Amino acid sequence: MSTVPFLMPKLAMAMNEGTVTQWHVATGDRIAKGQEIATVETEKVAYEVEAPQDGFIRIIADEGAVVPVETPIAFIGQSEADLEGNQAKVDPTGSVTETEPDIVMPVPQVDALAANSDVGRIKITPLAKRIAKDAGFDYVGVKGSGPGGRIKRIDIETALAARVSAPQVPPSADVPTTLIPVSDSRRFIAERMRSSLRETAQLSANWESDITDLLAFRKSLVSKEELLGARISMNAVLAKIVAQAALDVPIVNAQWDGDNIRLNKTVNLAFAVAVPNESGLDSRLLVPVIRDLESKGLAQIQTELDEAIEKARAGQLTAAEMSGSTITFSSTAGLAPPGCTNTPILNGSNATLVGVSTAIERPVVKDGQIVPRTMMPISLTFDHALVDGEPVARFAHALHERLENPALLVA
Repeated sequence: MSTVPFLMPKLAMAMNEGTVTQWHVATGDRIAKGQEIATVETEKVAYEVEAPQDGFIRIIADEGAVVPVETPIAFIGQSEADLEGNQAKVDPTGSVTETEPDIVMPVPQVDALAANSDVGRIKITPLAKRIAKDAGFDYVGVKGSGPGGRIKRIDIETALAARVSAPQVPPSADVPTTLIPVSDSRRFIAERMRSSLRETAQLSANWESDITDLLAFRKSLVSKEELLGARISMNAVLAKIVAQAALDVPIVNAQWDGDNIRLNKTVNLAFAVAVPNESGLDSRLLVPVIRDLESKGLAQIQTELDEAIEKARAGQLTAAEMSGSTITFSSTAGLAPPGCTNTPILNGSNATLVGVSTAIERPVVKDGQIVPRTMMPISLTFDHALVDGEPVARFAHALHERLENPALLVA
């Protein structure tokens, strides 16, 4: 076969389609295996896609096209002559027909308006059209920056931003409003949250644990920063405790696997990282994963936490770095008001999520005396369809004991 299709890659388990946001090459260019040739964007992350082989490329998916996974976005030939003989066309059924008879493959639908150059038709990419439709925005009159004046996503977003900054007519004289365009990442997060609630029987347990001694233990670790090679954070300590408690009650670290329950023998802990957008009005919630956490020391955990957070904020996390979790940890400590409790929503296929919030100092009875202690709110959300109340209670107890007795960390 003289040409091979270059497919939209499936970069994450939940990915059904991707957007070709930018081509770094043009039709007819010579490409080399491993060369970054395109940027593909999912609802959460942008990826640089590499060429699978050497050759010459012919692009069939324009920038801004929303393409189902594992369908062609380009063809790669061994020579320029191969590309000339391989003129894929989109037929009315939405399939690409090659001049070579044994290649008939489905391809992304091409927006009829964008593909048609007839006078009076508006040329707009599918992604730009979808964003405009979702925002209730009439794109007639928007000047496109794409080839031939085609309207791209950036054109619609710029027009929406301009509309937001313009004087608004409030629905009521007493209620001033501002419209915020919904980002792709916000749509993805919204769907993931709704899907999680629809597909699992979620229940949350809440309590307080006395972390006075744990705070003192963590302070002692900070004093040994030079020796340890890392400044150990409270999150690193808490993540280690969650992993140890999960091994105490293995069913909380399990997942559905078709007609079976997969009991994971290691703890791959996902932890939530909120990344504010440029305006500060919205954020993306990313969940990098630390693998085999139960077998790692606090210094290594801290190093991996720092690296993952830095990547998240720089938009450099890969799909692999956010997949494969078995349990989730989330912290709003320092953000929420002291003593605040919440009921976090489960992440992906995980059966359990442990959330912590801002601790509060309060008087408690200890050893028959009323003394000031630092109490941290703990939230435990679990899938009641997979985990019964009895093991959840044992897991909560294991967490509580380890939080109140830091010596168990090194026992």
